[in-house]
Amino acid sequence: MIDLREYADAIRDEVGDANYKDQIWKFTVKHIGSQRALIRWTYLDHLGESYPANCFQITTTMEGCNNGDDVIVWRDPDGKMIDAVLIEEETKYSAAITPERAIRWAVRNIVRHANSRY
Repeated sequence: MIDLREYADAIRDEVGDANYKDQIWKFTVKHIGSQRALIRWTYLDHLGESYPANCFQITTTMEGCNNGDDVIVWRDPDGKMIDAVLIEEETKYSAAITPERAIRWAVRNIVRHANSRY
């Protein structure tokens, strides 16, 4: 099982990159737990949303996945799944998807999703 706390620096780095690119609406890391991280977006505060309805989520669990599968799932503030990725070992035909790579990808996709939907 992936512990998101071990990847707190990666999450904070990606959130910092998003803030560098957009000086108006800031993302902040609200919480990083073992199985869930919350990323707040100030634009949703502007729309009148309050915690936790102003937060995107990264989780390590997904309904329908085997308990042995390592997965990173990212969700919008309504809890709807945006996307997910299974953590995989490197094979002859594909590069490894490490937990850190998947988490960085999740944060970038949350930012992209937020900017395209709101």
